[in-house]
Order: sequence, then C-alpha cells, then structure tokens
Amino acid sequence: MRLSQPDAGFTPQEIELAMKLAPKSVITSTLINNLLSWLFVVLAVYAIIKWVFRGRADVSELFSITGYAYTPVLIYFLICFIASFFTGELLVDMSPALLFPSLKGTTTYGFLRSIDPFMIWQFVIVWIGIKMSSRMNNSDVTWVTVFAFLVTVFVNIDYYKLLD
Repeated sequence: MRLSQPDAGFTPQEIELAMKLAPKSVITSTLINNLLSWLFVVLAVYAIIKWVFRGRADVSELFSITGYAYTPVLIYFLICFIASFFTGELLVDMSPALLFPSLKGTTTYGFLRSIDPFMIWQFVIVWIGIKMSSRMNNSDVTWVTVFAFLVTVFVNIDYYKLLD
C-alpha cells in the first residue's frame, strides 16, 4: 500500500526491487501459511478425535488424510498459475467475498475470502478420511471436520482480509 503512494519517499530503485520481489514473496508466504495451518489443523483434529470424542486417531494417518485433502488446494494453485498469465493476478478469487467488495480489509471479508469451492472440496476429503480411519459415527466426524474447517478459516482470517 505504501509503495502505491507517490510521496512515500522511496527511490525508483527501491520501488523496482519491491515490485520484482512481490510475486516471490506472495508465493512463498502462501506456501508457508498453508504448511503452518496444515500442521496446526492436524494437531487440533488429533486432539479433538482422541480426547473429546474418544475415537481412534493416529497423527501419521491424519497427516496422510489431510495431505491427500490438499489435492484440491494444489489444483487451485495450478489454476491460479495458469490464470496469472492471462490476468496478471497471482490469485483467483472464487469466494463469497466477491459479493461484498465494500468489506475489504475487515475480519468479515477475511472470513468470506477464506471460503472457496476448493476449500470445501478439501474438507469433504478430510471428512471421508476421518470417517474411514477413526471409526467414529457420522455426526461426530462432521463435528470434527467443521471444527477443523473453522480452525483453518480463523488461522487464515488475517491473511485473507488483506488480499484484494
């Protein structure tokens, strides 16, 4: 934001360097953010399954389940990569936040921006994996999956509210 202001006090070389580094930093921060949220979600889901619902849980199985569930996220990044050649944008927004552009920069916008079809697809896969591995009933698996979904949303809410 500061770079877009003409009187920010940056030299043309500093602005040029920042513009060159911006795509790399966005891609890197997105990957790091996803890895950290993956770790956090796996540990939170493990704790909920094991100690709240008294289900069968194995951390390595949960990493495997959630790892497979990241396939839709990778497909999303592939779509973004291909679309970036045509649009010049690094991310493709398919979230409900598109309907509320006036909320940009708010927590509500971050919440809406963090929900998209690929995320829903991801958590359907998580639901299936937890159901198959934990031997819990459908309603308990649904509660665990909704919890994991909300944890993911709230972990990423500040990141997403800053995206345009």
